[in-house]
Amino acid sequence: MTQTSIQTILETLTNTRDKVVKEVASLHDTQLNAKPKREKWSVAQNLHHLHLVEQAVTSAITYALHKTERVQVTLKPVQATLNRAYKREAPEQMKPTDTIMKQDEIQDLLQTSRRELLHVIHSVTDERDLFEKAAKHPVFGEINVQQWLEFLDYHEKRHLAQIQEAKRALHS
Repeated sequence: MTQTSIQTILETLTNTRDKVVKEVASLHDTQLNAKPKREKWSVAQNLHHLHLVEQAVTSAITYALHKTERVQVTLKPVQATLNRAYKREAPEQMKPTDTIMKQDEIQDLLQTSRRELLHVIHSVTDERDLFEKAAKHPVFGEINVQQWLEFLDYHEKRHLAQIQEAKRALHS
């Protein structure tokens, strides 16, 4: 794992989000809210969860950036987030609503949480803060801001795969 520039991280996050948005753009509200199985999340619930996680990551990054001390943390294997063989139940505050959501409503939520994240990232004036400011992640422990952003991207890619599975289940 190497240090990555803010620009590269933001491009990666944007590319992943664009794929998620494109994947769900053609779904009407009924398809968006249909559960492939009773115990599985609907596409809308996956999207709502992505919004909630992005808000939490933005809060963690904000907390880290406001710390005065600089730290050198061991890089953690945040790419393991992509491994769907490892199932982890979402913490209660990250669980999506069971309420029916409309396409434009969920898209607004995703745009809002992304706008808030970008506002925080664009406030970074010293790129060292990406690598020398850290906050505790519930699975990986203390990770730096760069790894929080990498985690967010991997998490979104993980749920993109779940969304694709849910869509296939709806068409079978």
